[in-house]
Amino acid sequence: MNVGIIGLGNIGSALAANLLRAGLSLTVHDLRREAADSLVAAGATWADSARATAEGADFIITSLPSPPVVSAVMEGPDGVLAHLP
Repeated sequence: MNVGIIGLGNIGSALAANLLRAGLSLTVHDLRREAADSLVAAGATWADSARATAEGADFIITSLPSPPVVSAVMEGPDGVLAHLP
């Protein structure tokens, strides 16, 4: 099972680390590439966009700061919903 996580702030990065420790395959994305560095070093795969995170994911978790940001990431022209398998 491949899990995608978008948003690697305090909550998203902690959740991602726990999922990696549990042995799940994880693809991560954040506006700041450096937010993913420790997760990638621990085995996560970096995605360059929300769209790339959704491609091949069995499900997506978002940890984003506000409803408008969630809407943009999920519903935008290069968003998650348009690219879920």
